Amino acid sequence: MLDALRKRSERKGADVLEVEPARGGGSYVLQMVRCGKPTCRCASGSGELHGPYWYLYRKKDGKTKSRYVGKNRPTER
Repeated sequence: MLDALRKRSERKGADVLEVEPARGGGSYVLQMVRCGKPTCRCASGSGELHGPYWYLYRKKDGKTKSRYVGKNRPTER
């Protein structure tokens, strides 16, 4: 799954920094991301990315879904 996450992130213009398993399935992924605004500093090929931000990736109905978590990974109980 790690390779799939890295490839998906690269297509979106993001860099994966860290991956941790999530309780209940899926993975928490720490990423540097592009915002998509054409005039932003991250828009150029060598531009500075935003983040790092945590996302939760899970499989649902055969598709990988991501959900923004924030700057800090939630603590699991």
